[in-house]
Amino acid sequence: MTPTHQSLEHGAKNRPRSRSVPSPNGRLCLQERDLALLVTLDRFGYLLREQIQALYFESVPRCNARLRLLFDWQFVAKTETPLLLERGTASGCQAIYTCGKASYPLLAEHWSCEERVVRARHRAPTPSSLLHTLEEVNFYLQVQRAVQTVPSVALEGYFGEWESLHDYEVRVPGSAGNGWQRAVFKPDALLVLGPYLVP
Repeated sequence: MTPTHQSLEHGAKNRPRSRSVPSPNGRLCLQERDLALLVTLDRFGYLLREQIQALYFESVPRCNARLRLLFDWQFVAKTETPLLLERGTASGCQAIYTCGKASYPLLAEHWSCEERVVRARHRAPTPSSLLHTLEEVNFYLQVQRAVQTVPSVALEGYFGEWESLHDYEVRVPGSAGNGWQRAVFKPDALLVLGPYLVP
């Protein structure tokens, strides 16, 4: 029996897809949550799947399904690092996500900057910087949970390393030359807490 077009299409849709190769199918309509997720990825650089779930999804299946769509359309990229130690425990082969090339124009528009500036923030990290980034995300999640237990406090803002960078010059009395020295203030992040105001 010659397969019909419908059954061929059904078979193609049900063939196993590669976990590491994007394979877009149909159309993708970006939602506000997707854009917020991309901004968060750009702010931190890298997030584990479970960290993304904690921030934006109610279940693992929904998180995986949406991330798969974003991956297929190259709005996110991912890598899998076996036995990556995160907070002293192995995360197995859990995927680590970052911004994909399709997200660069959207993020450039969001931050009112050139696309090359966004692209430069997503170069391949060293293992130590990757671990550092994932721990920074864990700290952010812990702050979020802690604030929720204190009704009088609100998390007004959280800014990543590249957002918090300050490069300035100060005049130092008695120093050589013209007395000006360059100083760089580069914290891991900037956290802003304030009183919770009832809407």
